[in-house]
Amino acid sequence: MPSCLAFLAGISSVIPIVGTALVWIPVAISEYWQGDVMNAVIIALYSWAMMAFFIDNIVKLLMLNYVNRSMNGGGIRTNEFIIFFAIVAGLGAFGFWGFIIGPALVALAISVLKTLRKIHKPRA
Repeated sequence: MPSCLAFLAGISSVIPIVGTALVWIPVAISEYWQGDVMNAVIIALYSWAMMAFFIDNIVKLLMLNYVNRSMNGGGIRTNEFIIFFAIVAGLGAFGFWGFIIGPALVALAISVLKTLRKIHKPRA
């Protein structure tokens, strides 16, 4: 069950403003209804601090900037949404190694398209 919640939190993190709260708020409410008030408070505070603040505002941006710089050697920047979806698609298609293979394939496709555009550029 925890791995399913982690997967749902990862997918819902794409949604602006509410994001991971779609997962951890119902879990905290469930704990509260079961009478575990302290567990509910701990889940809510930890989830807000880690998922809603630290990961969304710091870790995700650092990771996307690192992947963006390593994809094209510091040249033209690639949109962070393209990188994020390349990582997600790579994970879905290739499993754990898709985290590396997905952005690499996107970088290859972008490079090939830029080269083809340069080669077939109409001459004035």
